[in-house]
Amino acid sequence: MRAALLAFGLVACAPALRAQGHDWWANNVGWDGKSHWSTYIISQPRYLGPNALPIPSLPNGLLEEQGFLALDAFSHSANGDQTFNPHLTAYVLPAPGKVAMELQWIPVEYFVMSHAVKTERKVFHLSYDSRWATGDVLLHTYVQLLRHPQALADALLRIGYRFPSSSMLGAARFTDAPGYFFDLSAGKPLAPNWRLYGMLGFYVWQTNLDDRLQNDAFLFGAGLSHTTPAWEWKASFRGYWGYMGSGDDPMAVSLSLQRRSSHRASWRFGVQQGLLDLRYSTLFVGVVF
Repeated sequence: MRAALLAFGLVACAPALRAQGHDWWANNVGWDGKSHWSTYIISQPRYLGPNALPIPSLPNGLLEEQGFLALDAFSHSANGDQTFNPHLTAYVLPAPGKVAMELQWIPVEYFVMSHAVKTERKVFHLSYDSRWATGDVLLHTYVQLLRHPQALADALLRIGYRFPSSSMLGAARFTDAPGYFFDLSAGKPLAPNWRLYGMLGFYVWQTNLDDRLQNDAFLFGAGLSHTTPAWEWKASFRGYWGYMGSGDDPMAVSLSLQRRSSHRASWRFGVQQGLLDLRYSTLFVGVVF
């Protein structure tokens, strides 16, 4: 009796197992019988994980006053996709007041996607059951161009590069391809403890298309911050517009709060709501050393 039930269960599950094999993938992407599976992954933010082509953070036109190390924990939620990851940041000042460098890395990403999302993103069948990925390494260089009140406003140049160090391209989580961006941010005090700032720039990433090897995007953002002896909160709107117009217009509104402390460590948390081609709602909490 037990053997019969086991056999029945295997027979009942067989169609589902076959549906997630090579034939399922070939039918889903319309495989031509010769192209590599990676050419069917859509290298656009709408069809990848939340950390694949992230919207750069919004500088306020000023370098940080001192270097820091930060560890944040992120939760990203979208219809059919739940993602959790730590995020490491190291910020150093080789020339205080003039130049800073920032290194960011997601050492691991845990994710769960529905069958519908995997189908939409054309996930390769050998990566269908994957749950873990490694993120890219990002390196940012900041150069202070102008300072208020000597100038009309503070102005900061940032140059960012993404090293292709990620995994799980087959699961449509990361691109495992290089990219870069540069932007100019400017900020100015509005009143005591208030600051208004904005950003304009250019964002580029490599695609897997033979006829269009890269996508170019206009990068933008605006923000407002308020600082007290104990707290600092920031509200911002930022995003980029890609020229292909096929899932490459991610935008987000965010709000963050950081506890200001004279001790060696302080904590922060924030929320973000994605718009257009960024379909995730994000929560994070972290500690800054």
